[in-house]
Amino acid sequence: MSITTKGIVYGFGVQSVFGTPVAASSGLRVNKSGGLPDFVPNAALVEAKQYDGRWGDSDYSEVAGIERPGCTLPLQARPGLLDILLEQVMSSATVTDTTYTLKSGTSCTPTADAYLTLFRRNSLASSKDKRLTDGVVKSIKLSSSESSQMVACEVEFLASVLDVTNDASGGTFTRPTEAFWLHKGLTFSIAGTPTKCVEWDITFDFGTHGYIDNGTAIQEYLLGDLVITGNFKTPWADEDILTDFRTSVGNTLTWQWGSSGSAGYGLITVPAKYDATSEDENEKRLDNTVPFKLAESSGQAFEVETNAA
Repeated sequence: MSITTKGIVYGFGVQSVFGTPVAASSGLRVNKSGGLPDFVPNAALVEAKQYDGRWGDSDYSEVAGIERPGCTLPLQARPGLLDILLEQVMSSATVTDTTYTLKSGTSCTPTADAYLTLFRRNSLASSKDKRLTDGVVKSIKLSSSESSQMVACEVEFLASVLDVTNDASGGTFTRPTEAFWLHKGLTFSIAGTPTKCVEWDITFDFGTHGYIDNGTAIQEYLLGDLVITGNFKTPWADEDILTDFRTSVGNTLTWQWGSSGSAGYGLITVPAKYDATSEDENEKRLDNTVPFKLAESSGQAFEVETNAA
């Protein structure tokens, strides 16, 4: 990283095939509260020792390690950003809006032509640019509150190759101009009933794993079981929620921004059950937040709708 924070920008390009990086075709807007993340800290090397045949640990050299690079970017939530992420790990169909549902059948790999080449560009020192090839999302965390209006989007990426001397000056790093989601515009509902919400967070973990398979870098990715967890805080947390937790009754939670068919629209639908809650002493009331987890049923599946037009 340069000694100044000026000139640091982030971008991405959508690859057509695995293993072939492309130039940046657009920019990414980083949430300023997340700082300026680097690509290097999460790159773990597997050290392979060589021995000369003698007894004991008398190694004399180390061969080049096997990279399992990745990064976590604190971004700003918007429909277009979720589109490029969810296209990798979910099935999509577009009628009025784009609807994302879980991949089914034998489709347990990310979409082949939706891998991302990710860039950290230093316009003041091009030799310090960094590039990740085959970026694929592992998890997405969304959150906002009345005190922090912007919907923060923390994205954990996996990648196959890290290049720390890449010159990305030929890429396009134009920042997105579409509307970003805010807490003020959120309609939060429980079982279809709009409910006041002071703050919330939700994490989607797609269980993505990179496999090296006797190579020098990741050869392919596989998706695991989807895990969704989160919390919400309402001005009230009464005995209805407590009763639902005790009897293991599921509810449908929804987060909605805008209206269907309009630019900036977003709808997240999560069939959920409440997780380990606690009561105030001598009161039928929950403490602070209500934790929940995914609980899909035949009548309601997890899905996301977006409209970035």
